[in-house]
Amino acid sequence: MIALVLAASGLLLLLSLWIESWVLLLLSLLIASFPLAEILLGLAILSLQEVRWFPSDHELVRMLRGLSPPRWRLKLGVKPGPPDAFAVQTGLRSGAVVLTAGMLDLLSEGELEAVLAHEICHLVEHHSMVRIVALVLSLMNIPIGTAAGAALSRRLEYRADEFSVVVTGKPIQLASALVKVAMARAGNSFLVSKFSPSLRRILGLFSWSPSLESRLRRIERISYRLLST
Repeated sequence: MIALVLAASGLLLLLSLWIESWVLLLLSLLIASFPLAEILLGLAILSLQEVRWFPSDHELVRMLRGLSPPRWRLKLGVKPGPPDAFAVQTGLRSGAVVLTAGMLDLLSEGELEAVLAHEICHLVEHHSMVRIVALVLSLMNIPIGTAAGAALSRRLEYRADEFSVVVTGKPIQLASALVKVAMARAGNSFLVSKFSPSLRRILGLFSWSPSLESRLRRIERISYRLLST
């Protein structure tokens, strides 16, 4: 992802010099700043959280490192709160995964492994940088830009689910974790289910998170595909 961003920035830079376009030059610089923006955003998010970091010999940290690609430096932390998990970039090949205390209490070891793999995908594929692009699209303040940004964000969640299933081979555990978290949040969720199916589809175009049903269907398809290969 980083290589693609830098390559796109370099091509735009060369093109801007060739046709003497200030617009392309500024666009090239903007694209080149995305990796730095991703890191600064990650550090800013961590600075606002009350995170307690697990020691390097903790069982979950060993699990995290076992799932991580080579040359990546990842750390694992826990913060107070209801079931949730997130990952932030702290360098080009470093990052942090944070679980809430509610998540640790709710999920089994296998489910936690599936969730960790999901969050690792967000890091190694630099999804937060893509989310910055999605945010830029949504800030265009037009329906197409907003829908495109939301679609990009939903696609990242689908991709992280696929990564988790392929890496861990535990689709049932991932699905179970998603269902448990959704049930834990149900008391505070907005009852979109009361809307008509057509209205739910329209609202889904502007949602930054895919529905539980769509994620479970995709996980099932991925697991069938893996079993058939």
